[in-house]
Amino acid sequence: MDIFFDWLDGQIHAIHSVMFFVGFTSNATLLLAAILETSPALKTYSVMIKVGAMNDLVEICCSFFVMQRLIILPGNLIYLSLGPCSLISSRACFVVYCLRLCTLIYSLYVMAASFTYRGDEIAGHTGLTAQVVFTILFMMTTPIPTYAIILVTRHKVRTRLCPRFTTHTRRQKKHKKKALTIHAMLPPVYCFGIAMYGVIFFELYHHVALEKAIF
Repeated sequence: MDIFFDWLDGQIHAIHSVMFFVGFTSNATLLLAAILETSPALKTYSVMIKVGAMNDLVEICCSFFVMQRLIILPGNLIYLSLGPCSLISSRACFVVYCLRLCTLIYSLYVMAASFTYRGDEIAGHTGLTAQVVFTILFMMTTPIPTYAIILVTRHKVRTRLCPRFTTHTRRQKKHKKKALTIHAMLPPVYCFGIAMYGVIFFELYHHVALEKAIF
C-alpha cells in the first residue's frame, strides 16, 4: 500500500491539472449551452443549471489555485497550500480556500434542489473550539442528508418516466434518466473524501498522499 501512495504522492499535481481541465471545460461547455440553447420549456430550470455551472467553475479554479494538503494534529488542523497561490501570499491562499469551502457546500445544495425540481417537473483554525467542532461536523454531515434527498427524488423521477408519452418524449425522458444516473454518481465522491479524513483523524493509516488527496 505504501508503494501505491508513494506513487500517488508524486502524481498529485498531475491529477489536479487533469481534474482542473476536465472540470473547467465541462462546466464552461454546460454554461455556454445553457445560455445559448435553452428551450422555453426549460427556461426556469436553466437558471439552476447556470448557477450550478458557474459555482462549479469557481470551485474547480479555487481547487487548482490552492492544491491543499490537510495535516491533522491533536487539537489542530493545519492547511498547507501547494498550488499557485503559494507564489503570491498566505493570505491569498486563505481567501481562496474560504471561497472554495462555500462553493463546495453550495454545489451540493444546488444539486439537491435540481433533483427536487426535476421530480416536481415530471410530476406536473486553532484548537478544538466549539466553532471548529461545529465546522468539522457540518462539513462531515452535510453530504449525508443532501445525498439522501438526491436518491429519493431520483427514484421518484425514474418511476414517473412512464411509457405513456410520445416516442419523441420517451426519447427525451430516456436521455434524462441517463443524465440523472450520471449526476447522482457525483455526491459519493464527497463521502470518499470524508472517509479519507476519518482514516487520518482516527490514526487508522497515515500517508502524505492521503493528506493531499482529501481535497
